[in-house]
Amino acid sequence: MWESPISASLVASSKINFGDLAIDGNDIYWTETNPEENGRSVIVRHRENAPIKIINRAPYDVKNRVHEYGGGSFCAHNGTVFFSNFTDQKIYRVKETDKDPEPITSNFDDTRYADYIFDASRKNLIGIRETHSESGSIENCIVAIDTEGRQKEKILAVGADFYSSPRLSPDAKFLAWIQWNHPNMPWDSTELWVAELDNLGDFKSCSKIQGFQKESVCDPSWSPEGKLHFVSDVSGWWNIYKQEDDDIINITPFEAEFTQPKWGLGAIFYGFVNKKELFCAFNKKGHWSFGKISHDNVFSDTKFDHEINDIGRSGIKVHDNQILLSAGSHVGQESIFLMNEDGLINNLRNSCSNEFPVDLISVPETIEFRTEDAEIAHGFFYPPRNPKFYAPNNELPPLLVLSHGGPTGSTSTALNVAIQFWTTRGFAVLDVNYRGSTGYGSRYRKSLYGKWGISDVQDCINGADFLVRERKVDKEKLAIRGSSAGGFTTLAALTFTNKFQVGASYYGISDLEALAIETHKFESHYMESLIGKYPENKKLYLDRSPLMHSERLSCPIILFQGSDDKVVPPNQSQRMANSLETQGIKVSYTVYDGEGHGFRKSANIEDSLNSELEFYLDVLSI
Repeated sequence: MWESPISASLVASSKINFGDLAIDGNDIYWTETNPEENGRSVIVRHRENAPIKIINRAPYDVKNRVHEYGGGSFCAHNGTVFFSNFTDQKIYRVKETDKDPEPITSNFDDTRYADYIFDASRKNLIGIRETHSESGSIENCIVAIDTEGRQKEKILAVGADFYSSPRLSPDAKFLAWIQWNHPNMPWDSTELWVAELDNLGDFKSCSKIQGFQKESVCDPSWSPEGKLHFVSDVSGWWNIYKQEDDDIINITPFEAEFTQPKWGLGAIFYGFVNKKELFCAFNKKGHWSFGKISHDNVFSDTKFDHEINDIGRSGIKVHDNQILLSAGSHVGQESIFLMNEDGLINNLRNSCSNEFPVDLISVPETIEFRTEDAEIAHGFFYPPRNPKFYAPNNELPPLLVLSHGGPTGSTSTALNVAIQFWTTRGFAVLDVNYRGSTGYGSRYRKSLYGKWGISDVQDCINGADFLVRERKVDKEKLAIRGSSAGGFTTLAALTFTNKFQVGASYYGISDLEALAIETHKFESHYMESLIGKYPENKKLYLDRSPLMHSERLSCPIILFQGSDDKVVPPNQSQRMANSLETQGIKVSYTVYDGEGHGFRKSANIEDSLNSELEFYLDVLSI
């Protein structure tokens, strides 16, 4: 194994994650999560000619648990910041002159708030409320919250299973939002609604604008002139549409995606730089670009001096010729950038204080390979790279295949220090955008429906086989890893095939039936599209569950789990580990106390990565 300057400790310290974004006049805000603070999320304010400031000091932690994934955890207006606190899920208000934040909600039940905006004309917050009663029922709705304490919360829209994206028109006379019902996920079938408001903020009338077909509608926004815009996949791609009188016009009729799947709340990928121009970001086959659309719907590409290949899940915020986003490049770490439409760009914050020499960085190579049914699957290949070492003649590197979560999601091509941890040690890495991934149109995204645990596994195998045939990796040293849904793909690949010699699952799914029964509301019907309706298709759930067929798994595996995971319960990993131990299979299992769905504490990130590396070295005899 090559010696690398990229340690597990360095990877852990580079794991600052950026979250929600906001522009409030000349003030710029974002949230960031630092592993060295055990994953506490803080609001950071940037003001010209002033040092950045943390808005919420400990113990306040800016996160919400709506849909369990959260997002849209704060907003700002004229120097006042409203945020959701993770511990009690209340909304707090804090001004620059305040010593301590002030709660403006009183949560008698388990009540959570997200994706709220400030209605300045009525001094209300309008946002999503999710209430968990003692009986176990869960209600989602849109509410108006009086920030002055004059009245109780007022329900504006209720009755659908889920709501998102309440957006107020510039004159505060209309409210747009998205709603949908089980068994759909927000990338399956949603509806766009608009209500006319009276002076008190009550609905005078409301109507459905889009979603008459089975389409995914999202990201409503109003132009400065009050024209409604939104994103829909009715064309086969997530394009931007504009309501023009009685017409709905596709203003980006391209084979490109102008949004990401809505796992979290609050993110949008376009906005208005002025009254006549819309700025947007779009994904085409895994690579992000930018463009502008004029008032007469003419599209033009936008280039910046700084290379950007990928945009974070935070999306972008646009206001008065300012464009705020978190983004990265193949050789540059994710950062907070402030740009203007003329191409000027300012780096406000890096995700890591360390700079990595370019000669150490393995740059992703786009690959495409055939599937069993003669379709094309996609991935990014990272060859091993370390200028201080080279492989002996005719010696091929071990391969680590990465399977992303979701499964409705995609991998990123921005500099990922965790990938470079492996490539600088002599590993090749294949990051697979298997069938079902986003960025390739709705047909590709929906091609996993009914085939989860089959097509995704095949694509990981086909990608590895492609690299073996190209003589880029050693066929005797193949490993696979994944987290959450990617952990399921990993476990399925190791259980139902013999392609890989070792694997690692981070909080992965082993028992599909148990997950269907135990999981949270947001995903409680997710697998109906991916596998089939439960319990009518119980046999399919059992057939595809690695735990039910663990006797077929014969290679070593390492498992990691958080004790407080609400998305994939810890018993999923525990039962898999117990079953393999009973069979005498080499297995390592670690539970980290206090961790949820995704590790936030630097010590745990470091420990898991070092343990995984040592496990591979032992099994593969590297």
